[in-house]
Amino acid sequence: MKTMIMIMASLFLGVGLLLAACGSSASPTLSTAAGEVRISGADSDAGFPPGCAESDCQITVEPGEMVIVWLEVVEADLDMDALWEDCEENAVVVAADGQSSSCFMAGVLDDRTYLIFPVAAPSATYMLQWGDNAPVEIVP
Repeated sequence: MKTMIMIMASLFLGVGLLLAACGSSASPTLSTAAGEVRISGADSDAGFPPGCAESDCQITVEPGEMVIVWLEVVEADLDMDALWEDCEENAVVVAADGQSSSCFMAGVLDDRTYLIFPVAAPSATYMLQWGDNAPVEIVP
């Protein structure tokens, strides 16, 4: 277990350095069954939308919280049903401690496309692994 954590930590560091060297201001494009998307941001919260009062949340996770990945749509005709199916079948986030979580939901809120991954405990960083795309570091 300790070896696995050290390997994951090395992977996080290596990808972080690679993104820094490449100019991480431009998020990589992810190819999905629905079309191409870019990560535009991420949040971590116990409710959705982020920062909602418990009674006003559309979704809550107990115990733990959720990682919300915000996407920029590259192709105007993105099929949300196909995005959700692809996310559910092929996307996971992996925390720094090695715990992984599958995609729970995909949708649009206020013209912003999002993915939700429930996690047991918060992490400073996550790796998004999605099909044949290179892993992408997520920092909520």
